[in-house]
Amino acid sequence: MVFDWQSFQQLKKDNKIRTLNKGSQWLAYLCQSDIVIFVGERGTGKTTVLLYKHLPYLDNPNYNAVIYRKEYGDMEKAGGIVDASKKILGQFGDYLSTSRKWVFSAGGRIDFINYSDPIADFRENVQGKENVISEIDECTHCDELHWGAIMANLRNTNSLKTQMIGTCNPDSSSWIKDLVIRYLDIDTLSHTARHNPHLRGKELYFFQYGNTIKESVWGLTKQEVYENAKNYIDEQWRKMIERKQDLSTYGDILDLILSITVFDSSKVENEALMRNGGIKYQARLLMQSNEMKNRYAISDWENTYDLESLVSKQDLENIYHNSEQRTGTRFASMDVGGLGTDKSIIYIWDGFHIENIYFTKSKSATELLQWIKRILQKENIPLENFVYDAGGLGFALSGSFDNAFQFISQAKQTEILDYDGKPIKIYANFKSQTVGCFLKYLKSSDINGTCAISINPQLLDIDIYGKTLRQCLDEERLAICWTDKKDGILQTINKEETVSLIGHSADIMLALVYRFAFCVNELNNFVEPDEDWLEEMNYYFNTTI
Repeated sequence: MVFDWQSFQQLKKDNKIRTLNKGSQWLAYLCQSDIVIFVGERGTGKTTVLLYKHLPYLDNPNYNAVIYRKEYGDMEKAGGIVDASKKILGQFGDYLSTSRKWVFSAGGRIDFINYSDPIADFRENVQGKENVISEIDECTHCDELHWGAIMANLRNTNSLKTQMIGTCNPDSSSWIKDLVIRYLDIDTLSHTARHNPHLRGKELYFFQYGNTIKESVWGLTKQEVYENAKNYIDEQWRKMIERKQDLSTYGDILDLILSITVFDSSKVENEALMRNGGIKYQARLLMQSNEMKNRYAISDWENTYDLESLVSKQDLENIYHNSEQRTGTRFASMDVGGLGTDKSIIYIWDGFHIENIYFTKSKSATELLQWIKRILQKENIPLENFVYDAGGLGFALSGSFDNAFQFISQAKQTEILDYDGKPIKIYANFKSQTVGCFLKYLKSSDINGTCAISINPQLLDIDIYGKTLRQCLDEERLAICWTDKKDGILQTINKEETVSLIGHSADIMLALVYRFAFCVNELNNFVEPDEDWLEEMNYYFNTTI
């Protein structure tokens, strides 16, 4: 059916026809860069960009593409990208729900795939596939290793333009910030990192010579990148021409340099949304924490959390590079996960040295019980030296480990005496008290002047469901902080606040912290009245990143 211009505009105004918004959405659709990142506030049509990108290819029988999301549940929920795809792609083919893919009349296909598997399993699962376009919905949830594995499958033998496309809200804890940082204006005084309007939609170029995107050479032109990364690029070109001297038919040395364009979108570009309460919608987004405002309402990549971590990156480095803090007594500490995405984590300790780590998820109570018993037996851990969180999901283990330390977060703090031997209230609960004890060992208060925790360095790079242990601890350290809701009493943030802060529960960090429940009584009471206790407490409990 063909409409005249006036009819088209009326259908558009009445929301009876779907079109791309003028501005960043339309430009991102047209963009031909090797990598396209579409960043935006909520309500800017990021999912629409992903789906429209496929439309020019649907009559090509050789077209293969993939849309990635971390979990299948995220893409298949009501109103998710699968639902949205049916409205846009439904007239061109069929969606096969059992195999999660679109098959089009001309023969092309689009698969929906999750990337929550450990990186080794994920690489094996996607190896050998050829994709014209790979897209990641909410790409800030994807770590750099999985991103690289997805990019490695971008190839075709049918003269089609390959592209990697990601959509996201800003997230300062994601490595994607390192990928887009050249598009940002970073103001250290006002603690903002917002998109530079002069670079919005501008194509830049880079060559990655190292392991991560941080080890890359960037430029405004390919020639500029080549001049500054000549040694690296020439070496890779030399290896190619050793196999075939003349590559001029296929391209030249500058094709080893990738292009990227980042688009920063605003909901004011979405006319349909703005006509139907867009300003009120923005008002609702502004009724969030500062961190949520940054992600969803104002597109700012900087952290402005109201809460500050008590564990700095340097604190973690002190653990990583410390001498082994063994005592000869073995312990195990555990955070218990259930059938969902929460992980069950067990650390194996010799004194205060982490020797090993075990992890699993999605186990039933019976399966989890057997898993724990096998590990404790294998590692020769006596039950009286095993601590696990017995509240919440850990309640399912009740009666199975009677001699173990059953950690109850909301239990009362154990008795603390002041200089005169009188009981005093410092912590809101036993979890907060254990965190306080952990911080003392970490920051060397009243122990030995140096960090009193160490770890087997080989554990730091093991893969835990797509991230290394080092990456997990660096991310989850942010959740070790005091809430401001208890004036004068130290209390850790709860699980809901943790999820708001880092996007998930802090299973891996908490399993480590629980080890220090065994040490609480050793550090409770003050035995040196000449110490300025208040000054010391202020120093150790207000250390920030």
